[in-house]
Amino acid sequence: VYTGEGFNATLSYYVSEDNRAPLQFYELGRQLSEILKKLKPTNCWEENFNIENIEGEPVTLGTEVYTRYRIYQATYYPLNAETIQFPSVSLEMIKYKVAKNPSFFGQNRKEDFKTFYSKAKRVRVKELPDHPLKDIVAVGNYKLSEMMPSTNVETGKSVSYAFNVFGEGNISAIQKPAVTSDANFEFYEPNVRMDIKRENARVTGTKSFNYFLIPKEPGRYDLKNYFRWVFFNPEQGKYDT
Repeated sequence: VYTGEGFNATLSYYVSEDNRAPLQFYELGRQLSEILKKLKPTNCWEENFNIENIEGEPVTLGTEVYTRYRIYQATYYPLNAETIQFPSVSLEMIKYKVAKNPSFFGQNRKEDFKTFYSKAKRVRVKELPDHPLKDIVAVGNYKLSEMMPSTNVETGKSVSYAFNVFGEGNISAIQKPAVTSDANFEFYEPNVRMDIKRENARVTGTKSFNYFLIPKEPGRYDLKNYFRWVFFNPEQGKYDT
């Protein structure tokens, strides 16, 4: 991945449909807390999907049918080009054994424990191509939508202008557009609003910058000469404006 490009990380438990072992989660909250302390990389921004209910879902891996239980899911955005290391982690489950000599009043199974281990993973991070703004640009697949109540305004009267960036990426890291000031307009700092959705292994959303501007001189002006926002599109491997 590129620096700033998101990648999905999921921790799941799979049960084969052909060989359902009588297993149950054991102190999952405590174990997950310990697992995440080991897993979370320090050089990444995390967008946690906040899984609250762990429910089974059927999946097919190759020719095998499994039930998958998602335990944890997040999208990570590397803050620099350092390689990201995910260590092997363990998850202890309760495994029930059928008692050889069950008592009449007792249970006919007894508890045992089985530990599963994940494989260590490595994510290589690439530097963004050279660009004067490469250390501050947003990375993602974005588009622009603009809103203005009217493009015919009077000098000395304020008018609102909304510059909205939407798409898939680290919405939280999106910075306000560069604004060019001159004697024709007076610009005020924008009100910023953000809406983030985390679903289907994707982080999408919108970040809105709502400006008030006052025209000082009469004339016809193109707002593209005043508002400019540069980002890097990892799918195309190039910068866009």
